[in-house]
Amino acid sequence: MKNIKLTYLLLIGIVSAAWMLAADFSTYSATFMSLRGFMVDYTGFMSIAVMSVAMILAVRPKFIEPMINGLDKGYRLHKWLGITALVTSVTHFLFAVGPKWAFSLGLLEGGARGGRGPRGAGGQELDALATWLRSQRSLAETVGEWAFYITVILIALALIKRVAYNRSFNFHRVFSVVYLALVFHALILVKTSYWLQPIGWFTAILLIGGTVSALLSLFGAIGGRNRHQATVDKVTRFDNTQQVKIEVTLDGRWPGHRAGQFAFVRFNDTKEAHPFTLSSAWEDDNRASFIVKALGDHTQQIVHSISKGAEVSVEGPYGEFDFASQKDEQVWIAGGIGITPFLARMKYLAMTKRFEQPATLFYCVKEMDVPMIEYVNRAAKNANVKLYIYIEDRDGQLNAEIIKQRVAHWRRADYWFCGPTQFGKTIKSALVESGIAKDAFHQELFEMR
Repeated sequence: MKNIKLTYLLLIGIVSAAWMLAADFSTYSATFMSLRGFMVDYTGFMSIAVMSVAMILAVRPKFIEPMINGLDKGYRLHKWLGITALVTSVTHFLFAVGPKWAFSLGLLEGGARGGRGPRGAGGQELDALATWLRSQRSLAETVGEWAFYITVILIALALIKRVAYNRSFNFHRVFSVVYLALVFHALILVKTSYWLQPIGWFTAILLIGGTVSALLSLFGAIGGRNRHQATVDKVTRFDNTQQVKIEVTLDGRWPGHRAGQFAFVRFNDTKEAHPFTLSSAWEDDNRASFIVKALGDHTQQIVHSISKGAEVSVEGPYGEFDFASQKDEQVWIAGGIGITPFLARMKYLAMTKRFEQPATLFYCVKEMDVPMIEYVNRAAKNANVKLYIYIEDRDGQLNAEIIKQRVAHWRRADYWFCGPTQFGKTIKSALVESGIAKDAFHQELFEMR
């Protein structure tokens, strides 16, 4: 979380500082219309900047993963940027259009606009370009207004978790068209002088990146270079907990994967890929496996209908949940289907016999599933991992005090958590209050939106 917070604050800081360097505060006259001019410019730059970065993150660029500590963190940053875009675009719209409505209703008297900053480089504008830009202003304002209405609706729907996952992705694709409309709006209405200063250079870079990303989304090319065809070789069902283990053989281009990574998988010819953690270690044999739990309409269909011989598309691998640690030992906490990265890690340890760092696994499930628990127990035994199983219906929910009782050197351990977000927050908060460092707790962010 630390990296995405820093990335978020850095983006906000760069846009704010660059705009302040460009704005001509000598024209500020302490009137509402003067304030309006500055706020329209500032919120406009901020809105298009955060939308552009959100668009870039949406295409899953792998080079960003090390910077934000994994693509799962990138989706959390994407969410924050969406909320910020909602706030700044509403503010931008109200400052831009609100006074016009107030004038028409007689609530405000007319006055000089003022405070819009510099009009040209050294008082001069490129005449031909300026003339053309002025001729397009009315169209750009209309496009921007309608794009704003659609943007607010799409961001709100994307943030509502009750909306089905597939539908939320459709909203994102529609937003690509809306984003391109907002790029046109920005290009026409941003003053020429701004393009000749750092705020303009930074905005131009983001607009180019966002535009390329929007086009990739529209043409269904997101993750195209990382897609691989695979065939289902074996299906193992754990009926008590509505889970299924799917083993596949990938094409020869698969680069291999590390324990803890995940991939976007298209099962049953679905239009959108869903993220699933790889539950197998890489053995240089073009094979991988996933464990899928029936948690919604899409996963219900996979659990009940997937069969041997099915063709699937696998995009990846992604993720930085890599168990890298300099501490004396590791504590793993898995909630339900969150066991998958730990299964991959245990497979890797059993295969390589690298048992130098002691590991303790707390596997938490709601109810007993004997076949699945036996499967996890075998994996832990082969990897020399100490295993504690907590069945909520029988033992209650795991908490920090139980962990401290079971792990002798809990203060000197690194913690790796994968499971429900709130469960992880609760345990982390209690452990941090007990004295562990915040960066000693590594949490896979299960929520992708």
